[in-house]
Amino acid sequence: MSRVVKQILDCPNTGWALDVFFHPALRYSSVYFRKSSSTLSIKMEAKRIKLDPDDENSRDSLSQVSVSSAESVPSPTETTIDQLRSTDPETIEKALLRLKASLRNKTTIEQFMDAKSLQKFYAVVDILVRAATDITNKTPPWLSILKESISLIANCCNYSITACLKMTAPRVAFTHIAVRVFESGSLQQDCKTSMARLVANMCTHKESAMCIASNPSLVDRLVLLLESDDRSSTQALRAIRGLIACTYIKVWPSSFISIHYGLFSCVKILNWAHELSGAAADLS
Repeated sequence: MSRVVKQILDCPNTGWALDVFFHPALRYSSVYFRKSSSTLSIKMEAKRIKLDPDDENSRDSLSQVSVSSAESVPSPTETTIDQLRSTDPETIEKALLRLKASLRNKTTIEQFMDAKSLQKFYAVVDILVRAATDITNKTPPWLSILKESISLIANCCNYSITACLKMTAPRVAFTHIAVRVFESGSLQQDCKTSMARLVANMCTHKESAMCIASNPSLVDRLVLLLESDDRSSTQALRAIRGLIACTYIKVWPSSFISIHYGLFSCVKILNWAHELSGAAADLS
C-alpha cells in the first residue's frame, strides 16, 4: 500500500486548518478544511455568512427591527441614477450610503436586483470602476467611495447570483480591480477586507468562482491574505474554500491539475502548503 503523507496547516485568526493528503505512489492529493480545534474534516462547502459586521447599515439583524424603526429606513427608490452618475464625489458618496442603508436584508436586495432596479446596480459597478482607477492619486472622498461601493456590491453578491454574474462581465475587469485594491499601499485595511468579502461571496457560485480563479495574481493575493492579522484572513479562507468547492471535485490527479484551467487556484494552494511544510511529495 502506498504511503500517505498528511500535512496540517493552520490558518491564523480563521479558526480553520487546511489538511493536505499527498499520495506519492498514486500521484494525487486531497484537500480538506476543518475546525482547528477538531480532528474531524468537514465538507468543502462555501457557506454564506451574514452581511459585513463592519457595515452598520447592512446587518442582517436590522431586518428584525421594530416596525417604527423600519419606517425610517430609506427606500432604494430615494437614490436616483443621476445621483449615482454625478460628477460630484460628495453627491456620489451620499447616494451610496443612502442606497446601502436601504438594502438591509435578503428581501430588499433581491428586489433591488430585479430588472427594474438593475440600472442602479450597473451605476454602482461603474462607480467602483471609476474609484479603482489610479488609486494612488485618488483624493479621500474617492477612497471612501471605493470602500462603500465594494461593500454595497458585496452585500448584493451575498444574496444574488445575478449580482455575482454581472461582476464577471469583461468590461468590469473585476479581477484586475481586486488585485489593484489588495496591492495598494494607500488603502486602509478595512477596504481590503471588504474586497476579500466580495471575492468570497462571488466564490459561492461556480461561474463567478471560475472568473476569480482565472487570475493567478488574485489567487496569489488571497493566499497571502491567509497570513493577515485581521478579518481579511477569514474572508480569504472563505474564498479559497469556495474556489475548491465550486469545482465539484475533491480529489485531483496531479497531471489533471496542471492543465485544468478552473483548478489553477487549487494548484496554488497545494503548492503553498507543500512549500511551507517542506514535504517530499512530488506535485509536478
